[in-house]
Amino acid sequence: MNGDLAPPKGQTKPWMIAAVLGGIVAAYLLLWFLPQQRQIQQLRETLAAHQQHVLKQKQLSQLLAETQAKLDEHREVTSSWQASAPTRDSLGKLFAELSRAAEATGVKFTRFDPSHRETHQLLEEHDIVLAFQGTFAAAHDFVHRVEKLPETVWVRQLQLSSGPPSEPLQGELTLTIFAHRGVNSDQVDFNEPIEKEGEGSLAER
Repeated sequence: MNGDLAPPKGQTKPWMIAAVLGGIVAAYLLLWFLPQQRQIQQLRETLAAHQQHVLKQKQLSQLLAETQAKLDEHREVTSSWQASAPTRDSLGKLFAELSRAAEATGVKFTRFDPSHRETHQLLEEHDIVLAFQGTFAAAHDFVHRVEKLPETVWVRQLQLSSGPPSEPLQGELTLTIFAHRGVNSDQVDFNEPIEKEGEGSLAER
């Protein structure tokens, strides 16, 4: 009876089929599927790196464009200012304009003192102290004319004092005139130390 239960000769045993199928699956996993998955992962990582690089390049290009726009704006403002600003050699013309403004308003100078000069990389500051006398209306008109000059002139300080009614109003006006040095801003070394001459800047006094 036991002989009747034995598998027929020539018939493949089930465990052999399972072993063969298992070997095929293992070979598929080891030789094709897993390498393909690794390649896909590498491609994904490479693609992500390229996308990140492209994004950074785009951001960098935008930053460069914004920087160039600011630089162009700076150059335009600088060129416009240099076109109207005096130089050290042409300050005499500006002093003459101040004298004409005083004469036109009835103000009389009692002291005209260029007191201090400070040299920066692109420009120079020239401080001038003007002592004058006249009426209050004349002093007001004179200061207004100074502020309207095309050159860059700052009114740093104005002091007025009055005496007896028979005497004119006394005033002292401190101005800072900005003159350009005729230097190209693209060629300036901004680490260059600032040169000071005179009594020191008004901020230090």
